[in-house]
Amino acid sequence: MESKKYGVTALLLGAGIFFLTCATQVKAADGDALSRVVEGAKKEGTVNLQISPSSHTVKSMKRLSREINKKYGVDLDIQFAPTVRMAVDLSKALMEHKLGARPTYDLMSLSVPNIVRGIEAGIYEKVDWQPLLDKATPPEIILGKPGTRYHGYGLISYTAHRGLMYNPKRIPSDRVPKTLAELADPRWKGKIGVHNYPRVWAEVAFIQGKEKTFAELRAIAKNRPIQGSYEDQQKRYLLEEIWLAHSGSQYFQEAKMKGMPAEWQSLELSDIADYVVAVRTGAQHPNAARLVALYLASPEGSKLHLEEAGAGNLHYPGNYENSIAVQDKRQGIPVATWDYAGRMEFVLSKQADQWEKEIERIFKTGE
Repeated sequence: MESKKYGVTALLLGAGIFFLTCATQVKAADGDALSRVVEGAKKEGTVNLQISPSSHTVKSMKRLSREINKKYGVDLDIQFAPTVRMAVDLSKALMEHKLGARPTYDLMSLSVPNIVRGIEAGIYEKVDWQPLLDKATPPEIILGKPGTRYHGYGLISYTAHRGLMYNPKRIPSDRVPKTLAELADPRWKGKIGVHNYPRVWAEVAFIQGKEKTFAELRAIAKNRPIQGSYEDQQKRYLLEEIWLAHSGSQYFQEAKMKGMPAEWQSLELSDIADYVVAVRTGAQHPNAARLVALYLASPEGSKLHLEEAGAGNLHYPGNYENSIAVQDKRQGIPVATWDYAGRMEFVLSKQADQWEKEIERIFKTGE
């Protein structure tokens, strides 16, 4: 009986040692992966970065360099240019790739649809990010779910919601529109601004249904809203020419930072846009690019984005993006991210191009 007891104890002890050894080996392997990136970045010494939001400055890039040095012990010379027009920046990168030219940038920061187009063309590198992430960075930061087509081609560095910003001093919360259809209410005539980006509305229509969305857009257009870009809406809102603006959450944050009364309401969808940092295939400084990407997607990088460029990240608490996500969840509003079933396939399709033309006509003619 005693020998059996000792045998079981020895077996359990041996199993414990085995699993502890395996865990240690995995941890060491993860550490080795990051160490290789760090050592490679030290040898490269520099990185060429195209970064968004475009509000980043020389000052914020110097801060990025200091913080990377403090965290990883790598003193990088960060050469950068702001991403101003993402589709144009992508086109330039695609042309470089087609011509076999060396990439101008080691790391690019673009919206997911632009990143996906680049992945399909082969201009971005797939990376095994998981062993490189620190404990405070959630795995959801990695682009795509494991096993899916686009997994591993980048990291989410910041997010943005699309919805309604409104002036609470002008509109009580119980009167704020909660649906897209309510924007056609005559009471908002001359007091509401609506962006006229066809691709964004086409994605909404794909998720909520073409007939429903197009009918609602026609009704809104007949209500004569102030049309224009997000920037146009923002100027009107800050001047109090409009009380509501269908816009991006970064403009909501900007309005609050400038002292304007502003609250947020998502309309039927918690519509989230992810902005991704991706390493170029054939980058001159691939390890430095990976290290910068890791930092920008980390909690420290999220703080830098927020403080220097006004960008939030819903994956971390303590910023407006996370607050909007929490509010939407509390209100029971369904989430629609880039990997909503079929969304990216639609964005890349000729059908999306056709819908865009129809939406342009609606905003121009109301028909």
